[in-house]
Amino acid sequence: MSGTTLKLGDGFPKFHPELSTHVKELQALLKKWGYDIIENGRFDWATDSAVLHFQRKMGLAADARVRIGAGTTWKTLHQPLPIVLPGRSFKMDDSYAVPFINQFDQVHVKGAGQTGCFAASETMLRAVGVKQAGPANKYQIVTKETWKSDAPTHTFDATALAQGLAYLKGELSKGRPVMAGVSYSGEADHKGYNESITEHFVVIFDSGESEGTYLFHDPATATKIFGASRTFSMDSARQTLIAEGVPGQEGYAIGSRYFVTMIRKNEE
Repeated sequence: MSGTTLKLGDGFPKFHPELSTHVKELQALLKKWGYDIIENGRFDWATDSAVLHFQRKMGLAADARVRIGAGTTWKTLHQPLPIVLPGRSFKMDDSYAVPFINQFDQVHVKGAGQTGCFAASETMLRAVGVKQAGPANKYQIVTKETWKSDAPTHTFDATALAQGLAYLKGELSKGRPVMAGVSYSGEADHKGYNESITEHFVVIFDSGESEGTYLFHDPATATKIFGASRTFSMDSARQTLIAEGVPGQEGYAIGSRYFVTMIRKNEE
């Protein structure tokens, strides 16, 4: 496996489980350098964060990737240990079981930028070993949408809503986050993909404190206090989950109310 590059998600059952032994070897090396992480053979968020911290401390390219046997990060990890171990200054951000990753994160998100929400959402799932099952495997809650004076009129599939929420609750009870699509505007140039209704993706990762509410990470902003752990609640009039806009959103979604249009299934 020399020359293979290890990255976030590797070693989980859904993402190159054959690399688990090499991930565990990497984790053992990081522990020698003072990093307090678990040797579980899964390139999880803690391992990713430790690799990034090590790369920055050692003046290496900070890409959160490690090339087995050949890369500079791998070779540096095999050097003699310094008196002061860099891992001693490492502090893991474990605020949430599912990490918040924004769509402007050029390290973790392919195609980072205004259209990087789907890739960012996939990466958040990948960080905990979950893989969404593709566009055909979804509950399409909103089937038609028209906008007038910045207000939408939606046609809903009540069966898809009930089944989607039941599926969501089931996945969350297993500790598995779920990707959801949302709509937030009537501008046609934002809807040239998906089913011409959904224009943004987020990750629902837990139930909220109140009945019928759900916590989600919104990759639309690089400002964590605005994007992490937002709340969806049920709009009884519209019969879908909504979230009010927040000022910290960036780009297309600034201050916009979200309407959940679909719930994506995960691979089993």
